[in-house]
Formats: sequence, structure tokens, C-alpha cells
Amino acid sequence: MPLIEGHDRARSRWTANDSSDESDAAVAEDDKVDAAVAGDAAVAGDHGGGDNGDVQSTLATVPLSAAQADAVHCCAITIAGLQSTINSLTALGSVRSAQCVEVELQKQRRRQRALLQEAPAVADAFSALRRAEEQDALMKRRQVAQLKDKKRQAEQAKADRDAAVAEIKRVRREIKELESARAARHDIKTFSLQALGADTKNAGGAKGKKCRLQILERLSHLKSGLSAGQRNDWAWFQHAWDEAMVAQHKENWASVFSGWVQAVLEDERRNAFSEFVYNETCRVLAGNAALQVPGS
Repeated sequence: MPLIEGHDRARSRWTANDSSDESDAAVAEDDKVDAAVAGDAAVAGDHGGGDNGDVQSTLATVPLSAAQADAVHCCAITIAGLQSTINSLTALGSVRSAQCVEVELQKQRRRQRALLQEAPAVADAFSALRRAEEQDALMKRRQVAQLKDKKRQAEQAKADRDAAVAEIKRVRREIKELESARAARHDIKTFSLQALGADTKNAGGAKGKKCRLQILERLSHLKSGLSAGQRNDWAWFQHAWDEAMVAQHKENWASVFSGWVQAVLEDERRNAFSEFVYNETCRVLAGNAALQVPGS
């Protein structure tokens, strides 16, 4: 392989002074050849129709022989491979090996410049390859930008959807609360203090308790009602709290109960009854032992 042989020769002859001299000479020669190639490219552009970005049409108008095309292709591939090898060696920290490969890279570049000087057709072919590479890089940048824009639009659409779903849930909840409040206002039932158990030591017994539980059930559906946790403990709370209050207030429990209920009804807060249940649970039932069983 020419690349391996050139690499071995470069490693055997590489010194710091030689590399410095060769690099200086290569730089000087690069400047001269670049100026010549620019002139050839300008002449070719005057005769060939200009840079229109169409690689196929450019190659079609270039009278390039099979040998020249093969030389252009091999030279471009070799240079690209050497440059990739140098980048890899530099990333690994192998500076000495990278310098050896750099010598071979300079030789290939001189060979490329010699090909450019031999015929304007070769220069046109290299120019077409460069334009193709530029167009490919530009297309990739545009594709990346389009993908980023689509991703941003998708994320925005998802955020808008989540916001719309949350708004719909909020509106439905408010509608449900309004419907519950409206139904409660139109479905009015009157309870007398005697029906609630006034003037009796056991607060009206089972009949009085049934009326008080009906009132509590109606209050649980007003406005925002009860929280999820309170709804789970609602049956236990009603009976335990009413029994504790009957034992504490006895014949006065009906009047005390009606006063508390009236205060909750006049409270303008949406969670007034939930706050009342929470406070009474902490005040009256905080010391009661209970078994909590999770659902299925």
C-alpha cells in the first residue's frame, strides 16, 4: 500500500529540523499553487458558465479522462483518510505518530496540486467536489434546523394540549359545583329543632340522628364538597362525630348543631364544609384508634 510505505519512510526520516524545513517549503509552495489554481478556476469559470451549485452539470462539461478522474478520486480519499488519522492520533495524545502522518499528508497535497497544474479540467473537477461537499454540509445544517423546529413545535403543541386539558377539567369541576349548588338551593328541606332531637337527653335517638345525617350529607355536596380523603372516611366520621357530640351536649345538641350548620351555609368559601370537617376531626376524633385498609 502506498500509504503504509510512505508512512514507514516518513517515520524513519523524521526529525525536528526536517519537519520544520519541509513545512515551510510546503507552505510557500501552497501559496504559489493556490494562486495558480485560482487563476485557472477563474479562467474556467469565464468559459464554463459559473458556479451554479449543480455538481452533475459541472462534471458533464469537464473533459476529464478516466485516468484523471481516478487520480482525483484516489487523491481526495487519501487526503481525507490521512486527515482523519491525524485527528484520531491527536485526540489520543500520540503527537509523534501524528507528525509522521502529517508528512505523508503534505506529500498527497503536493500531488494534488501537481494534478491541478497539469490540466484545468482536473481543477474544475476538484472545484465541483468542493461545491458538492459544501452543498451537502448546507443540506445537513438545514435538515438539523428543520428537525429542531419540528421538535420545538411538537413540544409546544404538547404543552398547549396539556394546558387545554387542565382548563377543561377546571371548567368541568366548576360546572359540577355550580350544578350541585343550584340543585341544593332548589332542593330545600326544612328540619325543626324537635326533629333534630331538641330537649331530649339522647338528642332524639335514632330519628334525630337520621335527620342530622341527612343534613350532613347535603352539606357534603355543596360547592367543592369534601376532599378525597374525607370522602373515604365520611361514613365513619358522621356516626363517630355525632355520637361524641350527643354525649357532650345531650339535649342542647340540636340547637348547637343547627347553629354550626347555619355558619357553614353562610360561609362564602368554596371549601367551607371541608374545613369544618377537618377541624372537627382534629378536635373531637384525633384520639380515636382506627384501622386503615387500602383499596384494591
